[in-house]
Amino acid sequence: MFSIMLIDNQPAVLAGLANLVEGSGIARVIATETESDSAIEIALERRPDLILLDVSLGRISGVDIARKLRQEWRDVRLLAVSAHSSSVYVRGMIDAGASGYMLKDNGPQEIADAITTVMQGGQWIGEGLSYDPA
Repeated sequence: MFSIMLIDNQPAVLAGLANLVEGSGIARVIATETESDSAIEIALERRPDLILLDVSLGRISGVDIARKLRQEWRDVRLLAVSAHSSSVYVRGMIDAGASGYMLKDNGPQEIADAITTVMQGGQWIGEGLSYDPA
C-alpha cells in the first residue's frame, strides 16, 4: 500500500480526495495540508510515496511547490489534481516535475488508475486533457 500526501487549499476537496484514496484500497493518506507555505516542509519531513498536489493554491502555486520539492527531493513523485483543464496548466505542472495531471472531478477508478500508473513509473494525463511534450 502506498503512502500519500494531499495538498489542496480547500478542506472539503481534501476530505473528498482522502476518502477516495483510502477507499481505493491501494493507498493510505499520511498527511494533508491546506497551506502552501508549510506544504513543502511537511512533505520533506513525512516523505510520502506520492504527493497529490493542487495547481491553484494560496501564496505559492502548485507549480512552484512542485519545482521546490523536485529541487530538495529529486525522486519525489507528484500527481497534479486540478479544476483547470487548460493545456497551459497541464504543461506547467509536467514541466515542474509532476508525473501526471488529473481533474478533481474524476471518479474513484480514474484516481486509482492515476495513482497506480504514477507509482509504477508511468505518466498519467487524465481523460479529456491534452499535453504536447514538444
